[in-house]
Amino acid sequence: MTGSARLGVHLDTFHMNVEEANPVLAVVRAGARLLNVHAADNHRSAPGTGAFDWQGLRDALLYIGYEGYLTIEAFHPDASEISFPAAGRRGLAFLRSLFAE
Repeated sequence: MTGSARLGVHLDTFHMNVEEANPVLAVVRAGARLLNVHAADNHRSAPGTGAFDWQGLRDALLYIGYEGYLTIEAFHPDASEISFPAAGRRGLAFLRSLFAE
């Protein structure tokens, strides 16, 4: 199935942070095959609340001309600290600001 138009790539920033030596390069290598980006920070919380290289990710997505979905994982290990909807809103505000730069 290599080369099949039916295959694509789903990137998860939390897992990329753990498993990829260079997450930005992983985005560039995915190129036109990239269908979805699952956005969570390095500790699985909303984007912009940890140490993931969001500017690098943004630049790589713009470089490859990505126009697909960016879904937010707004999980937080301590749900008493922030509600899931509030974490999602926080992540959305961060991503909107990031891509408006």
